[in-house]
Amino acid sequence: MKILLLTLVLGVVCADQEPQSETDHSVIPGEWYTTSIASDDTEKIQENGPLRGYSCWIECISNCSTVAITFYQKINGECRKYIVVGTSTKDDIYKVDFLGENYFQFIFQSSDSLVIYSENVDDEGKVTLVTELLAKEHSVSEQDYQKFKELTEEKGIPAENIEDIINTGKVLEDKPYLK
Repeated sequence: MKILLLTLVLGVVCADQEPQSETDHSVIPGEWYTTSIASDDTEKIQENGPLRGYSCWIECISNCSTVAITFYQKINGECRKYIVVGTSTKDDIYKVDFLGENYFQFIFQSSDSLVIYSENVDDEGKVTLVTELLAKEHSVSEQDYQKFKELTEEKGIPAENIEDIINTGKVLEDKPYLK
């Protein structure tokens, strides 16, 4: 009887645990389009906001222990290209120095979408939460968008703070998704 009770308790405890999501690093490298962005501080992701970026390319180095991200920002009508390099700390969390300290993680992936969660700690110590939905094409499936919305809310960012940015601000002539 004790064995059955112990088995039941272990079964309930194990069933309550969420499985650790494994990141398939082979999906990450390549060209990506930022389709949506959300933040708990919407001023920082508005047009001309310091945390509004348009991802273009992600490169994995040493099986993604290091990640290089090329992106563009449009501030006051001027486009700037940035390349930041993130080094994996633990649990596939990357650290980047850009406008303060940033910690980010790929929290969802499908064959043609990525969701990135990041925490920016600015120079004044303010923490800003951001999620981004990236796609291999100029749009994402409804299923991937709903997953992005769900993950955004799980991270404490209200769904009404999601902004679709695929068609905002023409940054480069050769990047038609930024018209």
